[in-house]
Amino acid sequence: MKGYLGSQKCLFFFLICLCWLASVRRMMSGGSEYHSFDSLFPKTWYTKAVESCTQVWGAFDDLRSRSSISPANKSIVLDAAIGRLVFAQLCLDLISNTQEHVISNDDVIYLSRVIDIVEERYVKLADSIETDRSYCLRRVIDDLKRKVQSFMLQDV
Repeated sequence: MKGYLGSQKCLFFFLICLCWLASVRRMMSGGSEYHSFDSLFPKTWYTKAVESCTQVWGAFDDLRSRSSISPANKSIVLDAAIGRLVFAQLCLDLISNTQEHVISNDDVIYLSRVIDIVEERYVKLADSIETDRSYCLRRVIDDLKRKVQSFMLQDV
């Protein structure tokens, strides 16, 4: 009897290991049954806009702290910052157009503050940025501020 129970436990453990290995294999092969956190709980357009703006905030802080950055690398960072801010604009447009996510007053205030900080960091860098990139950044930041302001006005 003792040997029979031991073999049942061993068999049960073996089956659990097989199931676990099969699920790992399915995940590694990109199986459709695997779901990431982002696929189960997708980010909202608001979250994507905030993340994009905070990435620019970090990039501007990095540029200010690294005085020995090459002009080519600085251009790459600035071009990426412009792209991220344009993506944030798109996200805000999609919030307005799709009504996918209603933004609370607190969310709008937070996003407005993040954009204000991005603008503060930009102003500190403006003298060291090429004219065309500086102009583009200024326009994109101003447009973001207008769009966020329109969310504040809609909620009143």
